[in-house]
Amino acid sequence: FPVTIEVNDNLGALIENKLGYYFSPEFLNRVDEKIIFNTLTKENFERILDNLLEKMIPGFILGVPVEWRVELGPEMREVLMREGFSAKNGARNLLRCVRKHLKLPMTEFILGLETVNARGVLRFDWVEGKTKVKLLKNVKAVGE
Repeated sequence: FPVTIEVNDNLGALIENKLGYYFSPEFLNRVDEKIIFNTLTKENFERILDNLLEKMIPGFILGVPVEWRVELGPEMREVLMREGFSAKNGARNLLRCVRKHLKLPMTEFILGLETVNARGVLRFDWVEGKTKVKLLKNVKAVGE
């Protein structure tokens, strides 16, 4: 239930008052703590997306240790931002979007490889309404 509350010194009393409209006193008596979360901004969402991208590449692919980085084209990042971000729901849809637009195409790409390069940049682009994946070779290793 969306409730808008201005943050000030009386925040606790305002929250108790608003919650009293929606829940019975018996229920509220069983709640130990109330935590207020701020709405995610686009900047927060960008940081969450970057964090997910850092963790996306496994350390081994087809038995070969790899040092790949993930790079998104501007259109791909825009698609993820548009489909994954919601002011109301936060980043809940982001994992689904990453799975649909990045992880599944990445898996298909990896399964189609004949050999695996230890280093590279896995680039995702949005072309004609689809994710395109390519491995850029001869690049510096992660951290170099």
